[in-house]
Amino acid sequence: MLLCPSLMCADYGNLRATVEDLDAAGIDIFHCDVMDGSFVPNFAMGLEDIKAVRAATNKLVDVHLMVENPASKVELFASAGADIIYIADSSGALTPQGMRDRVHAIQAVVDLPIGVHTHNNLGLGVGNAITAVECGAAYCDGSLEGQGAGCGNGNIQAIAAVLDKMGVKTGADIYALMDVAEQSVRPTIHHSLEITNESITLGYNGIYSSFYQHTKEASERYGIPAREIFTELGKRKVIGGQEDQIIDICYEILDKRKAEAKK
Repeated sequence: MLLCPSLMCADYGNLRATVEDLDAAGIDIFHCDVMDGSFVPNFAMGLEDIKAVRAATNKLVDVHLMVENPASKVELFASAGADIIYIADSSGALTPQGMRDRVHAIQAVVDLPIGVHTHNNLGLGVGNAITAVECGAAYCDGSLEGQGAGCGNGNIQAIAAVLDKMGVKTGADIYALMDVAEQSVRPTIHHSLEITNESITLGYNGIYSSFYQHTKEASERYGIPAREIFTELGKRKVIGGQEDQIIDICYEILDKRKAEAKK
């Protein structure tokens, strides 16, 4: 097991002290979330933050790229001190071929280990993780029971089991993962991770997974099919952090209905 705390919520005014404290506590990898303002809003870490983390520790630093074209950014972050480059499919929208293309594109630019973070909105959370490993990825993000936004992340028990059947040794005790998932994680999950028509619509339209629950709640509140809201969100090419547009869309749909009823 590796301890890889995210620095997204770190005190950026005192980043070095935060890194040194975590280093002394025995963490294994520093996880740095990078956003480009397009795939998701740019509210997390930037290039100078990565440099600051690198200067404060000798531990591994992974850069989690939630960006449209990760291959175009990797050289910058490699030069800043990244040890691992992560591909993040936070919309669960990538096809297996799309995952292959991203892994190969990064491999063509830098000689660094690659990791992947998948979501299951199209039912590909496990499959895309395995595809990435087959292409040479060295790290797989996942979560017990697949817990996560939208239809969840790649289920780590399943990922470990498939890799073991493929002869890839992860060092994971698969049955122990299952036991912990069932006893400690499943009781904390408060929304269904079932692959539904709504989750498929989310992945099909490439909408960030954080919109899932908000849209379902708005659908129930305003009596509008979730698919209709998701489709409009997809047309607007919304990014994470713009969940307030869900309500705007609902009011627009209701106004349109009223106008049509008057005709």
